[in-house]
Amino acid sequence: MILITIIGLLLSCLSVSSWIQPSTLPHSSMKLGYPHSSSSSSSTKLNLFGWSEEDEHVISNLMEKQNCSREVAEKEYKAFKMNPNDYALEKGEEYYASLGYKSLMDGVVAEAEKDGRGEEVRERIAKFKRDSQLKAYAVIGTVVVVFFALKFQYEADPSFFNK
Repeated sequence: MILITIIGLLLSCLSVSSWIQPSTLPHSSMKLGYPHSSSSSSSTKLNLFGWSEEDEHVISNLMEKQNCSREVAEKEYKAFKMNPNDYALEKGEEYYASLGYKSLMDGVVAEAEKDGRGEEVRERIAKFKRDSQLKAYAVIGTVVVVFFALKFQYEADPSFFNK
């Protein structure tokens, strides 16, 4: 149980999109009219179809800004609510692909270079990769240490695991 908790805590430290600042993504959640967090407040009441008043407002804004049907707006909003990080990355990838870049990273760096911030963005990406690798090695190391600790405990006293 302790092992699972430790692994969970270490994995929660890994953030897929922490190297991207919201302002670097042209289709960030704030520009689409989404609320600051993916969870709605507990004080809002759900309507007959399961959307809160805040959700209805966001969906209406999406329909207006993207000039799309309610069904499309609800689908977009559901995708955002299910996983905001993946949604932002997916929209960023779509945007930079439409500009002709091979990947999100290439697009972010190239657009930052146009603003004279290319080196800063490259450094932030490199730092993110280093930090992620360090965290991954920490998780792997923790799992190995716990495994061997349990193995040695079992060899020393097998009845310990029968309790």
